Amino acid sequence: ESAATPEFFSALRREIELLKKRRLTVRPGDTANAKPAHVDLAVPATAMTLGSADAPVKFVVFMELLCPFCARHHDNVKKLQEKFGDDNVQIVYLYYRIHPGADFLQRAALAAGRQGKFWKFVELAFAEMRNWRGSLPPNQATLAQETEAFDQTIRPAAAELGLDAERLFRDMQDEEIKKQLEAEMQLGRGVPVHGTPTS
Repeated sequence: ESAATPEFFSALRREIELLKKRRLTVRPGDTANAKPAHVDLAVPATAMTLGSADAPVKFVVFMELLCPFCARHHDNVKKLQEKFGDDNVQIVYLYYRIHPGADFLQRAALAAGRQGKFWKFVELAFAEMRNWRGSLPPNQATLAQETEAFDQTIRPAAAELGLDAERLFRDMQDEEIKKQLEAEMQLGRGVPVHGTPTS
């Protein structure tokens, strides 16, 4: 049952304001501290979500899995959702590339999603970010570079998460997954996203 009462929205607003106040100070010229603008955003049906599609609050976040600020932001958003419930807060995750190697990792996450483990992969990727960073291929990598990086990073993660590693690698090469990344990047450019996380 949804708790979408005026009190619910008031409490949620207070929590979001607290999160904003805890936001790190950024370098001059960064737009992270700029006054937020209202943006009408048509979220693609392929976007990965956590929580009820009928939730009265949708928290849309542009992130990438190599961004330490995104890992921290993800933890805070999850706490909001845990506090107010899956029926009341839905997290909508959209990809926006900042770091080299991020495309490879995002394709792995989406491929894990095809096996029902997108969010488990996201949690693991944030935990392993520092260990994996040096082993990831460039965003425009050859198949040989991707195979080597997969064997060093994603294959052990697949085993840990109970994923079919061969299917995961095949799905990472799927054009539909690559198109999803590019579509979300285009959406971010249109917002415009200047850094991650952006919500």
